[in-house]
Amino acid sequence: MLRMLGTVRKQNPIEAYARLRFFNKSGARLYIPEDLKGHASFPFRDGDVVRIQIVRNSPTHICIFPVEWWEMIDWKSKPDAYHKLPPKIRMKIMEAGLF
Repeated sequence: MLRMLGTVRKQNPIEAYARLRFFNKSGARLYIPEDLKGHASFPFRDGDVVRIQIVRNSPTHICIFPVEWWEMIDWKSKPDAYHKLPPKIRMKIMEAGLF
């Protein structure tokens, strides 16, 4: 779990301070320092698409998750495409509550 302008908290904390920068039209950017990005436990690579979620009951915490392609599609608006998918992918979509 990343805490904005805070730390990663685990038994052996990997900590870094980060800067959050807001832009009027395009959103915001979170700068992650090299010592955190370069750590062996950092799970992401350059260009990865991620899902960012505000932790319920804790608006000062965010979580960043890897995402799969099928999680980014509104399957309820594309039922024909959904039914053409392999059963394994359809099962994942159903389990995630996306259809």
